[in-house]
Amino acid sequence: MNKPYLKLDRDYLIQMAKSVDFYAAVPAFLYLKDVALLSWATLQGRQDCVRCRHEWAAMRGVCDAIFMKLRELKENNDPAIEEVKQWLSSKKGYPVTSCVLYYRRSRTQGAIAKFKF
Repeated sequence: MNKPYLKLDRDYLIQMAKSVDFYAAVPAFLYLKDVALLSWATLQGRQDCVRCRHEWAAMRGVCDAIFMKLRELKENNDPAIEEVKQWLSSKKGYPVTSCVLYYRRSRTQGAIAKFKF
């Protein structure tokens, strides 16, 4: 039985950003690959700093870029949005036909954005 939509949040964006296979599956995001993987590697190298190891602090900029690119892809009816769903399907183990992403960069942004694709 298919779920009506897959709920995504910033943790999913971080998983996408640090997965090499995501960039192979969705070439529209290749421009982010180097900075995303470098940000992740830098975070992993800071074992002595608990505050530095906070994933969100290290990956916020990359997550912002992914969120904006997803919106652009949907707006332009780009087939890459389907590639994102296919990648998510492969990770979840069931067909993902629609997603809703709840995203807020910081509390100063105000309301949490709800983006369906």
